[in-house]
Amino acid sequence: MDRKNENADQLFAKVCEYFPKQVRGNLKVKPECDANGNVSTIVIRGRFPKGMPQYDAKLLELIGGRVTEKEQDGIEIRGQWQGIPCLLQLRSESLATAGV
Repeated sequence: MDRKNENADQLFAKVCEYFPKQVRGNLKVKPECDANGNVSTIVIRGRFPKGMPQYDAKLLELIGGRVTEKEQDGIEIRGQWQGIPCLLQLRSESLATAGV
């Protein structure tokens, strides 16, 4: 299990490199585990209060990913990292709370 968590930490560090430095603190990683305690999916969430930042398109290449859902205030990217499924959920909080 430690090896899988290490993979999650490595992926998180690499994903952060594809975002502007000023928004990297808004990214969080949470490995999801199966019933046996093994990492089943690496989930990285980004919540951005000042709108969606531009990320480097090479991020999709890093995880062999593709955009699976795109809305006005968010984007979801699915891919794989070292054989482990990964999910990036990016959301602009400024648009999400604008109607409140």
